[in-house]
Amino acid sequence: MAIALSVIPVYAQFVPVVAKIKNTSVVTVAGKVIRTEKKDGVYYRNSDGSYYRQWTKVDDGDRPDTTSVAELFDNKAAVAYKLDLINHIAYEREKAPNPILPDALYHNNNVNTLPQDTVAGVRCSVMKTRLHLPDKPVAQIGETCMSIDYNLMLKQESNYPTPDGKVYHVIFEMYDVHLGTEPDPKLFDLKKFRVYAPQPAKN
Repeated sequence: MAIALSVIPVYAQFVPVVAKIKNTSVVTVAGKVIRTEKKDGVYYRNSDGSYYRQWTKVDDGDRPDTTSVAELFDNKAAVAYKLDLINHIAYEREKAPNPILPDALYHNNNVNTLPQDTVAGVRCSVMKTRLHLPDKPVAQIGETCMSIDYNLMLKQESNYPTPDGKVYHVIFEMYDVHLGTEPDPKLFDLKKFRVYAPQPAKN
């Protein structure tokens, strides 16, 4: 008698994360500040490496065009979505070649040679942030503090100019970070969303 066996894929386990996030953007022209924006939000990552990120407040108030959407990355399927939280629509944005692995950063950086810092009580390695633009040399625009132990970007600060003469100074940072806390699984459930995927181009 033949016995049918079901194969269940095994995924590497991440340390789950529940954290708050903030982003400050200051735009200057010739050294004069022309615009400042401050955003606060939440970040959740479950043990399979999927993450959910949402801005909940902009400039000390609720701004529906920003706060009624969220980002979801399904690491098992390696698919990123933009979530419309009002109309319950999930728009597939892009697919990654493979799921992210918990120790992916070990393969890309010599950790022992990087400067060390601490953000929200979590040790992180300071890496140079570089900007790649077509037909231009690679430019260093800031620094990123990555936790190699937890594969987590804790802080990023950058300054980059645009062709119209503006300079953007942007600081992203995590705080109130809780490692090992599994977030609500409902955040990662797409059953309540209508999912739209890009249609393949017709020949």
